[in-house]
Parts: sequence; structure tokens; C-alpha cells
Amino acid sequence: MMQSMTGYGEARQGNVYCEIKSLNHRFFNVNFSIPSWLSPYEFKIIELLKRRIKRGAVSLKIYTDNYEIKPDIERAKAYYNFVLDLKQELGLSGTIPIGHFLDFKKETTGASWKDVKTAINSAISLLVKSRDEEGKKLKADIELHLKKVKEGVEHIKQGTPDVRDIRKQFKKKFAAFVRDGLDERKLKEELTLWLIRENFNEERVRLEVHLSKFKQVLRKRGPSGKYLSFLIQEMEREANTISAKAKNAKISQLIVELKGELEILREQIGNVR
Repeated sequence: MMQSMTGYGEARQGNVYCEIKSLNHRFFNVNFSIPSWLSPYEFKIIELLKRRIKRGAVSLKIYTDNYEIKPDIERAKAYYNFVLDLKQELGLSGTIPIGHFLDFKKETTGASWKDVKTAINSAISLLVKSRDEEGKKLKADIELHLKKVKEGVEHIKQGTPDVRDIRKQFKKKFAAFVRDGLDERKLKEELTLWLIRENFNEERVRLEVHLSKFKQVLRKRGPSGKYLSFLIQEMEREANTISAKAKNAKISQLIVELKGELEILREQIGNVR
């Protein structure tokens, strides 16, 4: 099943709320927005994500509510004694403002790693589901444009010069070169270049092979975006070579239309996992 890299999932477990979004990216990339008390669990969170999200730019946010402020008496005492010692050492006067103690961070209660893990896994499941649904739509559209590419290749095949025509033109070229008095070495070079330019059948066959492989990969399960992008690149290369070789205006126009469809496919494949 083809899967898109674009998706969204959210879930709640206890007082833990998790939101995950994913967008296109060449690799797996993740950004966090999590409470400070979850910092020691960052690597575990990454592993949970990587296990089921192989590719894409992932944004994860975790919120906790029902928090309360719990005073850290021991820490406050240590801080107060430190300031007193500092005042005596430097001969300072004045009182110690309570505002300094209000800077201490809130401590979240009622949340556990187990709740966080459950919320993350539930959000990932919904994200994957949305990516699967988006992938179905993406695949249907890709197949539509792929059909147009195949039709274009078939039309190019029909317009490929016949070998007998090439031979007739070869004889005319040969006779013209002889009349011009070209030496044998120069004659071979000119005719060889002419034959290479005139016949684009090899490029057209390779284009068909890449197209067939593209269809096979499209039917397979698992990540396929990178390989499909490579095949699009190879098809564009063959199309450019045919365009350079073709002397027929109709073939040139077909190549322009074909490259337009390949460009659309390239943009769509950029969103495939």
C-alpha cells in the first residue's frame, strides 16, 4: 500500500495530550515540543516514532494538564542560604525578594511515562491511518498520469524512424559525402555521428523499461518514494535525449507533453513515503 508522508494524529491518555503532524522530507526528521520533565525520554520517543514512521518531517507536541505548584522547600533553603552567604561575603545590604523563588519551574503531577507512551502510540496509529488514506488518493492520481505517460511513449514508438527509412537516408548521405570529396576517416566520423543522432530507438526502449519498473514498484508494499523518484529522473533523462535526437516536429511535441506529465509525477512522488 502506498503511503503519503503527510498526516495528522492526536490522542489523550489520562492528563497527557499528544499531537503529531508529518510533512514531506527526504529523510526521517523530528522536532519536539515537550515538557522539561520528559527530556530524559527523548530517545525513547524517537524510537517509538521511527518504528512506524520511516520517512518525513515529524512534529510532536505533548501537553499535560491538571498541574499544580509544589514548593521545593530544600531547594529554596539552599538558594536562600547561598544568597545570605553572598551578601555577607560582599558586604551587601537589602532584603532577598521573593520573586527569585517564584522563578522555580512548575512540577507536573499525575502524569507518568506509561501514559505518555500510550498517548504517543495512539496518536501514531491515527497518523499512520491518515497517511494511508492520503496514500490511496495519491496512488490513484499517480496511476492516472502514469497512463498518460504510457500513451505518450506508445505514440513516440509509432513515430520512431523505420530502419529501412534510415538506410535510405544513409545512402543519400553517403552519396553526398562522396561528392563532397571527404576522406575515409572523416566520412566514417560523420556517418557514425549521423546514425547516433538519427536513431533514438534505444532511448525509447529504456523509457519503456523504466515505465514498466515504475508500475511494479507502485504495486509493492513498503517505502518506495526514493526509488520512484530515481525512476522519474531516469525517464526524464531518456526523454531529453529523444528530444535532442528527434527531427520530427510531432515527436518533439510528444516529448514536451511527456515531460509535463513526468514533472507532475515528480511532484507527487515527492510526497510518497
